[in-house]
Amino acid sequence: METHISTHSTGQLAASFAVIPVNPGDLKIPVFNLSHYATSEHRVRCFCPECGANVMDFEQSDGMWRICTGIMDETQGLLKRDQIWLEDTLDGGQALWLEGIGERFMVGNGSEVVQQNHAIFKAPNPVSPIMSEERLLGRCHCGEVEFGVGAPPTGERYDAGIDTCTSCRLTTGFELTAWTSVPLEKVQMTSGAPLNLSMNSLKRYSSSLGVQRYFCEHCGATIFVGKDDQSWIDIAVGLFRADEGARAERWLKWNEVGFPDEATDQNLITTLRKGLKA
Repeated sequence: METHISTHSTGQLAASFAVIPVNPGDLKIPVFNLSHYATSEHRVRCFCPECGANVMDFEQSDGMWRICTGIMDETQGLLKRDQIWLEDTLDGGQALWLEGIGERFMVGNGSEVVQQNHAIFKAPNPVSPIMSEERLLGRCHCGEVEFGVGAPPTGERYDAGIDTCTSCRLTTGFELTAWTSVPLEKVQMTSGAPLNLSMNSLKRYSSSLGVQRYFCEHCGATIFVGKDDQSWIDIAVGLFRADEGARAERWLKWNEVGFPDEATDQNLITTLRKGLKA
């Protein structure tokens, strides 16, 4: 299993893939029904144009398909969960909480191995306070969806967590989905106007009664989850461009795992919960 840090193109802290050694022509999946987006010159991601779920990537350099693990019914004991490209996160991302899950590498497989005492996991000390006029930028990979989050009340941070519920898993394509809950009044367009959920490229999908999920229809990044008549909105953390790193810990306070009983790999969740409490 490959965990590739592709936060802005997925909305997640990390994107998890099962590497499938199969001839592309032998893959029995109707990829022509999926939307395609080139995340780089050699990698193409396929996602569902209806609900936004990431389904698979094709890597031209090795000719292999990478299946998003969230669309798999079961993953426990089936995957070798190496974690790669930690360098891109600046702070180690969610790998901080996953000690002992496969090997962790600064770049690709076989590069510098990252141990728990590595400098990338050390938060800056002291952490500078957030000024009232600051805005945290959120932007998907293609840049079609972007917005700003205003500062929380003085001395506070927004609550964030990892969700493993079936609905989030199947509508994102990933086993671990990272969200933060923010009052709607604090989320604005980059122009300073109120958040516009009808902005270009932002597509809506109703995953259940009263629950609306939003994703970028161009690059497939998960963006928001909202409920009818609610005064706050959930934002996919992987969209943030925080100077301190992917976990955006100046702005966010990380809490427990949501819906752990619905996870497809309980061993992974046990390690994650332990790491979050450390």
